[in-house]
Amino acid sequence: MKSRKIFFVYLMIGVLMAGLCGCSGLKFEKYSSKDPELKFTLEHISGWKVVEERGAYNSYAQVMFYPLSNIGMSQAMMLVLLEKAPKSLVGSAALKKAEDDFIAKRMQFKESKVLSRSKISFLGKEATVIEMSYKSLENILKVNSKLIAFKEKVLIFQKNESFYFLIYQNSFEDFERFHSGFTHLVKTLRFKN
Repeated sequence: MKSRKIFFVYLMIGVLMAGLCGCSGLKFEKYSSKDPELKFTLEHISGWKVVEERGAYNSYAQVMFYPLSNIGMSQAMMLVLLEKAPKSLVGSAALKKAEDDFIAKRMQFKESKVLSRSKISFLGKEATVIEMSYKSLENILKVNSKLIAFKEKVLIFQKNESFYFLIYQNSFEDFERFHSGFTHLVKTLRFKN
């Protein structure tokens, strides 16, 4: 009986260590952008759908990653969005404006709040990480869809004349499920020459 308890304690320690080390069991595949403006590679969660698209009048370029089982659901999604930086602002002032604009858009959702906002260095550039929560429709395609809590994390930085937004969103209760996948996506982002 005592050896069973010891085995159980070691098993729990192993599970805890695997979780702390980010060993989530996720598999990844390499993605290389086809859009000439995006010009990057990264690794995303294997089996997720990848969609590159442009905004009206080329106002932005983006690539979305989401689980195939999520079609029609507004839950787990990772996104790399590229927007042109305003020519009137440079450096920290431009980055601050991009952050404030991003937050202002999210504050239009119900019960929006900024959970954290911090400055970091990313790929040798000044960057900001923002975590937010808000309520939105569980399923954007259903007429009677209910509001559920979402959590979103974004890394914002400027490269040349463009802002990059690396975004992960999921339902608040399921956010941790793919968070290590987002961390991997961010760590593996590399720009093409």
